[in-house]
Amino acid sequence: MILVTLGDSWVRGRYPLKQKNWMRILGEHYNFKCNDLSEKGASNWNQFRKATQYFNQNIDPKEVIVLWGINTLYSDEIYMNGRNAYTQMRFSAHTMNPRADRKFRHNNYDYSITRHYEDHFDIDIIEERTRDNIRLWQKYFDMSGIRNLWYDIHNETNTITANKVVFPHQGMQDLVSQTIASRKVYEQDRHHFATGYVDCDRIGDLRLGGLVDDALLPTQDGHNEIAILFEKALKDIL
Repeated sequence: MILVTLGDSWVRGRYPLKQKNWMRILGEHYNFKCNDLSEKGASNWNQFRKATQYFNQNIDPKEVIVLWGINTLYSDEIYMNGRNAYTQMRFSAHTMNPRADRKFRHNNYDYSITRHYEDHFDIDIIEERTRDNIRLWQKYFDMSGIRNLWYDIHNETNTITANKVVFPHQGMQDLVSQTIASRKVYEQDRHHFATGYVDCDRIGDLRLGGLVDDALLPTQDGHNEIAILFEKALKDIL
């Protein structure tokens, strides 16, 4: 059995890997082979693109389970000709202030992340496009016989309408919130932009509790906690 995972560093773990991430914990527990398509700072468009590449291969649908995490909607991906590579962008006060924008422009051929946000980003359009892409992928998986589960990583996005992971705790139903929920339940909180800053109470509590490190990524205790969150959902679809 192959467990295919998509997301960002909350799935991948800190690189180089210093812990056994929760995907590997689950893989060992269920004797899965793990194919991780997640990437540091990945936008949802990064994930849709990588899934397209991966599932264009010859794959036995009976041997695959997909566990797909949806990132903050305040993100994007563009292809940079100068770098011959895709660039990920996350939009927040920490990434679009003048100093941060100058740094981004220096690394990306004078392309302004602030200008991109102002000219090309609309949260209502992004939410609609994300929801449509998720529904399309779910139809593909269901028609192909590929078992699939979906969840929000950092915030509740309201884009997942089917096959959503049922987490065990009350409160907000995103992974960040559920990771702290065994200690403190959050019914609401500020948006977490996942740009390396403590911008909401949930992340602050996770760091104080030793479940995330100074980079605000899961520690080994955090990965162990996350693996427990997914254990029943995976068991139910086996």
